[in-house]
Amino acid sequence: MSTPYEVLGLSPDATDDEIRAAYRRAAMKHHPDRGGSSEAFQAVQDAYAALQNRVCPDCGGKGFITTRQGFFVSKTPCPKCWKT
Repeated sequence: MSTPYEVLGLSPDATDDEIRAAYRRAAMKHHPDRGGSSEAFQAVQDAYAALQNRVCPDCGGKGFITTRQGFFVSKTPCPKCWKT
């Protein structure tokens, strides 16, 4: 069984734009109306859906990283989620 990244031909650190472009290329290649198989096209769709629902490993998809310093709690924007 291959990972969603392998199905789309991507590295695990691919950006959202790269994922979208790879999905479109693979969908055009494997679409049943263009001579591809329906099983391969379904695998491409499932891989794209899995990568769309991925969660940031640093903040858990919340967008902020919580740090504690004694009694005080501070929230800082996640550097992977917030493009500054």
